[in-house]
Amino acid sequence: MRTLTVQRFGFRMESEYVSYHPPSNVGMKMTRYNFACKPRWLAPVAERLGAIILQRDIDRRIQGFARGCTDPLVLESVQSRES
Repeated sequence: MRTLTVQRFGFRMESEYVSYHPPSNVGMKMTRYNFACKPRWLAPVAERLGAIILQRDIDRRIQGFARGCTDPLVLESVQSRES
């Protein structure tokens, strides 16, 4: 399944779910996440800034996911659903 996600700043990401077995796991891959800025003269600075913001957002999401994977309440919930 492919999805289109729009980030709060308007960045768009196309992703594809490669496995789906909630709540224990969902696997997805990012297939496209790019952007272009206008006006053209501003693009070199704006696109670099956009890449920094995008990377920061991706890092925050991964950190949040990692925290969730170690949270005792989340782990208990998953274990109780598997039993």
